[in-house]
Amino acid sequence: MRTMHRILVSVVLLLVALSSQAQRHRVKADLPAVGTTGFYRIDVTPALSAEANSDLSDVRIVDEGGRQAPYVLRQAMPSASVFHPFQVLSQVTDSSNTTVDLETVGSARIGEIFLVLANTAVERTAAVSGSTDRLHWFAIAEDVRLQTSVDTDPGSFGQLVRFPPVDYPYLRLQIRNGRKDPLNLLRAGVYEKPGSRIGSQFRDNPAPSFAQRDSSGRSTLSIRQNAPYRVDRLFLNVQGARYYQRPVRVYTVDRAGVRTLVATSLLRSGDSAGIELGGMKSEGLMVQVENGDSPPLSITAVRLAQRSTFLVAYLQTGRRYTLLAGLAGAHPPLYDLSAFADRIPTDVPLLVAGPFKETSTKQDAGRPFDPLWIALAIGLAALGFLTFRLLRDVKKASPMEGPDAHDQGS
Repeated sequence: MRTMHRILVSVVLLLVALSSQAQRHRVKADLPAVGTTGFYRIDVTPALSAEANSDLSDVRIVDEGGRQAPYVLRQAMPSASVFHPFQVLSQVTDSSNTTVDLETVGSARIGEIFLVLANTAVERTAAVSGSTDRLHWFAIAEDVRLQTSVDTDPGSFGQLVRFPPVDYPYLRLQIRNGRKDPLNLLRAGVYEKPGSRIGSQFRDNPAPSFAQRDSSGRSTLSIRQNAPYRVDRLFLNVQGARYYQRPVRVYTVDRAGVRTLVATSLLRSGDSAGIELGGMKSEGLMVQVENGDSPPLSITAVRLAQRSTFLVAYLQTGRRYTLLAGLAGAHPPLYDLSAFADRIPTDVPLLVAGPFKETSTKQDAGRPFDPLWIALAIGLAALGFLTFRLLRDVKKASPMEGPDAHDQGS
């Protein structure tokens, strides 16, 4: 009996292992052949972002033999030429918060802080306050989401914290740790020409459809994408008032109609930088604009954009490479190349991936049957046979029931 039990457990473990190995990427796209061995970059297009996990953990580049080509992820950084750092006057971490006081003397009117953080896989919320004397502080923005990094390249990533423009000489950034380890803030400041970096830092998704509904004190904007593209920034074209400042909330809406809050912000006249959404993926969005007693604004156009990101890989001539995506639960790859990212040239040729197609299409019908599935079928048959044997042995070993059993016991 014990031997049968051990065999049964072994078969079950084998089936689990075979099942996990049989999982495949859902889609693939061919890369063009390269004429020279060297580094190339592949843009993370909206089409790729729609198929891949939100953190790109499932994306792989493989050759015709199934060997992976290591890559690093890079994001387009702000194009402004001069970074103006703020002086850190104090930085204190207690059991719940990290509080950083910054001096902004010498800067013009400020509506954002560019934070440089060590790479992290956790999220935090933060609040921004301002002061003229470091004694009395006034709220500027609350519940600002600090996102995780998808850039495995230099060991740090930039995070833009936006808020209504202010003239305070001192700013306080309070990061809520919730009794967990703090984030590693490396530096903070502003770029001298913040308006010049929006275009190069983001790329537009295909134009969505949208509809506006106005009710008492609130306008609701329903937005629909034709695929679950990644969205880092939402831009709204507004008409209806010369000056306005309205609180907004942005939700994702799934196919069952369930809403999830992803961002809170201000819709403010003269502000063209958009609303930060932090890389969410959804076909449906809802934007609620609180009008108060003011007349509703008219939304005339909607743009959804993702941060410009690309893969940089070392590819060889004579090999055919394929881009794979669409594997839920995949872990980000760990490549040695990430330790040498600073040696990769910044200006490398661009490769455009072909259209994505299912990995198990009719075009694959001529391929031999995957031996993993044959092994899986044999394992299932063995499991069924052993289960039958085990049930039969248990039935034989069970005591007799009914009146005869009582007679034999007397």
